[in-house]
Amino acid sequence: MSFTISLTLFAGMQMFKQQLASTEYMTIVGGLIGSLVFFLIFSLVALYYVNKIAQTKYAPVVVSATPAKKKR
Repeated sequence: MSFTISLTLFAGMQMFKQQLASTEYMTIVGGLIGSLVFFLIFSLVALYYVNKIAQTKYAPVVVSATPAKKKR
């Protein structure tokens, strides 16, 4: 989701780069949009690594915490 939103914002910034650079106010708006893109990409990468670490670190715990099947 973060990737899709950041890609859409970046594409929008590229499409409207003439308007974003035209006045001081629009330059500030472009900077805010750029910081939002940075935040979204940063959160995407951070969540990816958190999930990657959690899968490798806690996978054996999940297997050992599941109850064993009873033999009949």
